[in-house]
Amino acid sequence: MGRLRNVLLDDVLVEQMLKINKFSHRGKEYAFDLQDAHEALRRLKPTPDKIKGLRGTNQDIYDLLVLGTTIAKTIDGG
Repeated sequence: MGRLRNVLLDDVLVEQMLKINKFSHRGKEYAFDLQDAHEALRRLKPTPDKIKGLRGTNQDIYDLLVLGTTIAKTIDGG
């Protein structure tokens, strides 16, 4: 049941990231695509080497959500 719940919550988070996230490049706005959303989700999930206890791990996740992160993307060959 825990795994199913994680998958469902992951799906909801990806769906919401697709709705609310966009970026600008050379004056043009682009929406997040599925690959972008999955990369953002991957970055949010702590891996065993990044777990710092409950408080530290939650702080890292909070910082990513509030401060953001950069995801590299190729657009029009650039």
